[in-house]
Amino acid sequence: MENNEHQVLFHDLSYIFGTIGTILWTFQLLPQVYKNWRNESTKGLSPITMLIWAMACLFYAIYAMVSELSIVLIIQPVIFGLLCLICDIQYMYYDNSKFIRNKTKTGLLFFVICIIWAGFQSICVLGIRLAEKKNIDWPKTVSGIIPTILSFIGYVPQYYEIYCRKIVCGISLIFLAIEMLGAAFSVLSLAFNPPPFNTYAALLYFAMFTMDLIIFILYYLLNWMHKKNFIDNNNGIDSNLNNDEIAETIIDDKL
Repeated sequence: MENNEHQVLFHDLSYIFGTIGTILWTFQLLPQVYKNWRNESTKGLSPITMLIWAMACLFYAIYAMVSELSIVLIIQPVIFGLLCLICDIQYMYYDNSKFIRNKTKTGLLFFVICIIWAGFQSICVLGIRLAEKKNIDWPKTVSGIIPTILSFIGYVPQYYEIYCRKIVCGISLIFLAIEMLGAAFSVLSLAFNPPPFNTYAALLYFAMFTMDLIIFILYYLLNWMHKKNFIDNNNGIDSNLNNDEIAETIIDDKL
């Protein structure tokens, strides 16, 4: 009896932690979208990273649909993918010379991308379901593997952006914190899930947590170094500037 109660408790905890993690990952990019809008700039944020993550969400949404996962797990990648696209559209609007400050062009581009997204997703879902009826499973498997690979590849352009600038800027730390919390709650969900423990998924979440943590560390380390140099070069003037303000000054100097 007591064992059954523990199983029910663990199941409930797994569900609660998993739900929290999913909600956090659904809306994690909202702070980034807000920061881009507030600063009227996406400098320091890699648009390629956002594009790759949007593609990852596209394939994960396909996988979730053909796997008949819960509606929450289907909606999550769709919303996150749209937020990634919004970040890319903000880049086009604020920082791309061909689209800068042109609401018509950027709005039309976003609309066209969404139409292509929906069409591609529908075709893939239909194709995979037809393949399953013929006992062909590899398309479904591939649709599940691709988003995992793209999720990690997506970090590469952002790390390269940091490497080139030698400073971390334009990235919302709130966004990173929410993503890390989402990963942590997802691991907790796995921990309370009935055996066997999903080691692969846990390593995936841990890896994402670590990659975000590295950006966090680089933000404070690199920006502290640049802030110190900035203050020294300006004889202590503007010593009250925060890291983002110092970063913007350095970016303007470099560009």
